[in-house]
Amino acid sequence: MEDKKKGKGDKQFKKAERKLYDYKGLKADVECLEYELLILKDEYNGCKAITYTSETTGVTNNITDTVYEELIRKEKDILDKTKKINKKKIQIKKVEAAISLLDETEKKIVEARYFSNDRRKNNWNHIAKLTGYCDRQCVNIRDNLIEKIKNRL
Repeated sequence: MEDKKKGKGDKQFKKAERKLYDYKGLKADVECLEYELLILKDEYNGCKAITYTSETTGVTNNITDTVYEELIRKEKDILDKTKKINKKKIQIKKVEAAISLLDETEKKIVEARYFSNDRRKNNWNHIAKLTGYCDRQCVNIRDNLIEKIKNRL
């Protein structure tokens, strides 16, 4: 009994639980970031430069061209957004891989407790009715499943 209470206070336990709660938000974040990236790329296509190949000009080492600076900034913005998207997609894949290790009852509990949009449906009484177990047993199953997957998240 003492081990279970110790497990709930464990930082990894809380971190794993937080990642399960954040799963749906991560998916929404990725979708929004992908739209933002699409907008950035569309704006990027509109950025053009003028060349003066037939003009004779002097040699200069001054690289303060505004078009060039804007191109570099947009490239950096696109790269940053892409990195954010990839990082969030990796987090999503890790959660999905961890959940794939669970049995059907454990998956039902995770779905109802962590992925439900309706706060009334993620309480233990509702989950108990959904799974056919008592609420205390659902909590115990949750504790065991978090222990099972916490190192994979």
